[in-house]
Amino acid sequence: DMMMNILPPCIVRRVEKLRDLNNQRETIAEQYQKERAALEKKFANLYQPLFDERRETIAGKYDREIDAKAKDAGNVNEEEDA
Repeated sequence: DMMMNILPPCIVRRVEKLRDLNNQRETIAEQYQKERAALEKKFANLYQPLFDERRETIAGKYDREIDAKAKDAGNVNEEEDA
């Protein structure tokens, strides 16, 4: 670093300290990214069965079950079925 050669020694030491601190920050940021990715994967796996069931519900897979529960609760209006 040519610029470092013209700076006073106290400033050079400050710059070196700042570089060290930045390296430490980068190490922490890398750890954060790894842990975040693992956490996102964990929750994606927890969400997936719900998303699958939602897709199946939209496709009509659970219509009989839904209708049976609605009839048991007295909440079925036959005219609404389409």
